[in-house]
Amino acid sequence: MIPEYHLAICGTGPANISPLVYLEEENKLDSLLNKGVIAIDKSLNVGLGALGEYKITANSIGSVFFEIFKNCDSDLFKFINKKSSYSKLKEYELTAPPLPLVGDFLSDIGRFISNKIINNSNSELCLSSQVTEIKLRTDNKFEVTYQNLLSPGAPKKILAKNIFFNIGGIQTSLFKNYKFPDGKVVCNSNEFLQGKEDEKIHELIADRTEPIEISIIGSSHSAFSCLYRFKNHFSLLNPEKSNITLIHRSPIKLFYNSLDEATSDHYPVDLTEDICKLSGRINRYSGLRYDSFFLGREVLNNIYPNICLKSVEKLDNNIINSSQIVINATGYKSNIIEIIDNFGRAIPFAKENGSIITNHNCNPILTNGEYLDNFFTFGLGSGLRTSSENGGELNYKGRIDGVWVYQHEVGPRIECLVD
Repeated sequence: MIPEYHLAICGTGPANISPLVYLEEENKLDSLLNKGVIAIDKSLNVGLGALGEYKITANSIGSVFFEIFKNCDSDLFKFINKKSSYSKLKEYELTAPPLPLVGDFLSDIGRFISNKIINNSNSELCLSSQVTEIKLRTDNKFEVTYQNLLSPGAPKKILAKNIFFNIGGIQTSLFKNYKFPDGKVVCNSNEFLQGKEDEKIHELIADRTEPIEISIIGSSHSAFSCLYRFKNHFSLLNPEKSNITLIHRSPIKLFYNSLDEATSDHYPVDLTEDICKLSGRINRYSGLRYDSFFLGREVLNNIYPNICLKSVEKLDNNIINSSQIVINATGYKSNIIEIIDNFGRAIPFAKENGSIITNHNCNPILTNGEYLDNFFTFGLGSGLRTSSENGGELNYKGRIDGVWVYQHEVGPRIECLVD
């Protein structure tokens, strides 16, 4: 007989664990675990995902990660309050903390959640295991197939009434069919921000007598985080050392806490498109924040004569072809395995710019306009859009993501699983 659970959590990174943190702080996680939960992830870590690998600062201040803790007597708060990751992150309460430190903090939270799952006789934690297929049966239960990566053998199957599916996003590939000459560094922003290309770049810039040509494709936080690393890790924003072209589809936007703050900074604001109606913030989701904000503002004010902004519509391919370093920072699309119906046919999800479209309850919309009930996806490459209920500015067409969103926006929307 196939084991059956109330909820299967596919992926144990920040997206899937954060709503469980919300439930724990609402004293509802035990009730959910009593119903039967299985959590499956290919890594050995719960709560972290790839976050700790990024060699940059967060795009939020440290206090954001503490907002979920409204009760100092909660078991989770008393647990995390004793950890060094908590005290270190508190030092960045009003500034942007390094992402590896945020990763340590979320990893400690993940250990607490892991222990709760393991110690509940109705629930199970399966690490070093990868989900390979999800089938929606005619009885509306999901049949999940997964493989233990450390013990090759027959795949295992479980049944679940509900699914959390968030296994991380994948970056859109721009150069899959493009052949670059040898000797260049061509990579996605996540590889660069994790330091995977550092050795090659150091070799490229060593003993150079003329500026190196760099192209960064994108204008969001990822693109400016790359620029930030070029400045702080490689000291390459000096005009004598580099010429950098930022190739953008959308204008560069800055985040401000209020219209007054933006106005005093002489930042132009579209009163219809740029203001979040719920919070009054300017470019709440599309705007550059903290370290990227300051660098973005400097670029917009032409502080760096060697940084050139180019609209993709006016792009000359010779700019990319002549660059020794080319970085793709154009965002993420959904990383999703094939999900099939009982007859083996792929269930077609509606997508926009590579991202899965969901309804208010985080259920994916199908191409026929219906939604997949009891299936929840809200991480990178899928999830909520800006709206009057979700907040955000009209100019932002991407998906809302981040630990705060997963805890405070997604958390209340999955409380129905406890009832």
